[in-house]
Amino acid sequence: MQNSKNIWIFYGKITLLFILFVGGTYLCNLYTDSVYSKRHYGSIEDKLNTLKTTHGGRTIFVGGSSVLTGVNAEHYEKISGEQSINMGLHAADIYDVYLSVIEPYIHQGDKVVLALEYYPYNTAWNEYDDVGLIVGHESKEYYKTITLKHRPQYTYQQILRSYAKVYEVAYSNLTEGIKGDEEAYLRDNITKYGDLSIEINMYHKNPYPYQYNLNLDKEAVKEIKRYIEHYETLGAKVYIVFPPIYTDLDFESDVDNIDSFYRQMRKNFGDRVLGYPTDWMFNTGDKFWDTGYHLISSESLRHTEYYYNLIKEAENLNK
Repeated sequence: MQNSKNIWIFYGKITLLFILFVGGTYLCNLYTDSVYSKRHYGSIEDKLNTLKTTHGGRTIFVGGSSVLTGVNAEHYEKISGEQSINMGLHAADIYDVYLSVIEPYIHQGDKVVLALEYYPYNTAWNEYDDVGLIVGHESKEYYKTITLKHRPQYTYQQILRSYAKVYEVAYSNLTEGIKGDEEAYLRDNITKYGDLSIEINMYHKNPYPYQYNLNLDKEAVKEIKRYIEHYETLGAKVYIVFPPIYTDLDFESDVDNIDSFYRQMRKNFGDRVLGYPTDWMFNTGDKFWDTGYHLISSESLRHTEYYYNLIKEAENLNK
């Protein structure tokens, strides 16, 4: 009889702990989302609303923060006469989130420009899942795009992150205002085109240089191609371009590796590949602001024109 009572007490404690844990997670999310949703990765809904309310014939730029800061869609619209949307998303998302999130909104006549950073092509690209799955907690739209095999891991990470976020909020000045470079990543600084509306100039501190790994991963390529082929069945034209990068690697002595990567890209993706990797590779950081993928505002305009010229040249060749 006593054993039976002890078992029920034990089950009761377990149940209470579970309720407290789940309830605590919910309250943590509720509290911290009010702060973190102001960050621009919360603006995914704004960008998707633009996709939903516009029609075919658009130029849609897809990629990471190098697209967010390196493409000015409003400027592209002015020089091309075509509606343009910047779908660049900050932080190290796994690339299939980038690709899948726009999939339901592709229309006949769209141009999709993939400017994926170098890590998806890396032979160790799977290692980035742990990083990428953490991003996007603030958006229900993200969760819809996470593949089923990743959702258990994603959910577990979000439970842990919920408590970590409360700690961070409690011991930082995030609720009191944003200072310095973080101002650029406020949701308020994202225009309807998805561009950063804040003026970013070269007087910021020296950016952190990124390294690149150009060992092409066949599985990653296969997955990217699957998305591309689906876009094309929906009537879109797809182009692949290389991102800007500031690196402390001596790419001038790495010509063979870069050229091998380029040839493999052309072999796998064909004429969709535009430009050459070294076109926007730099060993000095004066064109970048806080990291080696983030161009300052003036360079963003030049970089947008560079993409425009590549696309127009490809279109003229296909006439």
